[in-house]
Amino acid sequence: MQTDTAYILNKRKFSSFTTQKELPIDIYWLRTTGKANNSFQSLRMHHHTFFELHYCFEGALTYETPNGVFEIAEGQGLLISPHMRHMVRSSEEFCKISLAFSVEEDTPLYSALVKKSDCVFDITEETDETLTFAIAESERNTVYSNALIHARLLELICRMAELPRSRTERTQTDEKHDERIFKAKCYIDDNVDVFLTCADVAAYCHISEKQLKRLFEKHESCSLLAYIHQKKREEAERLVSESSLPFSDISDMLGFSSAAYFHRFFTEHTGMTPGDYRRTNGG
Repeated sequence: MQTDTAYILNKRKFSSFTTQKELPIDIYWLRTTGKANNSFQSLRMHHHTFFELHYCFEGALTYETPNGVFEIAEGQGLLISPHMRHMVRSSEEFCKISLAFSVEEDTPLYSALVKKSDCVFDITEETDETLTFAIAESERNTVYSNALIHARLLELICRMAELPRSRTERTQTDEKHDERIFKAKCYIDDNVDVFLTCADVAAYCHISEKQLKRLFEKHESCSLLAYIHQKKREEAERLVSESSLPFSDISDMLGFSSAAYFHRFFTEHTGMTPGDYRRTNGG
């Protein structure tokens, strides 16, 4: 099985059959990480708005969540549910495959998957065959490859929840943006309560900081740092205007090192002090 990093599936680059009944699943990416890429593993607590499924095929991985520390040995996997804070603690060499996907809340599929998260499980032969197929099909790269990979991964997710298979709605193809930018944005959006640096985001995306900055400059209307600050500012504006929380509490909630730093950041990026902004916007 291939173990070098490969962006096999992109949320914006797949299509599949359309039927009257669709699955409430949105697949974001499937990626392999080999030993050469272990140094890019994020060692900070973070969370996402989607599920993350990690399979270890060589070596061992250690994850930490609020519920404990979990060691994933070769042939095992771990499902992390949305909003669950987690981090990689292991620095040993390993090879793994990660699948990121979202499921519509308030559905039986979502509930079933949440119940199966945050515990280590053995990888079945069927799961191994599905992932091997996905990697091999990505290397073939035919006009049908993305659709075939997508269908097999949908089946895998449903079987994890012990639900019957179904088909999902066709989505539009969009080759414009690099998948790593989408991943970086998800990470930033999901972690506005942490004061992220460009290096933190690049480490999570498994690429160098310089490369990620270059991708943002090429495809986006703002720099990577500007996007981080934008999301922090938007959440700060929301909390200041829509709540009566003390500014010191908001500062803590957004990961600022001090209330003074929060005041300076807010004033610099909005042109108003937090107090003036709250009075002006009716908070």
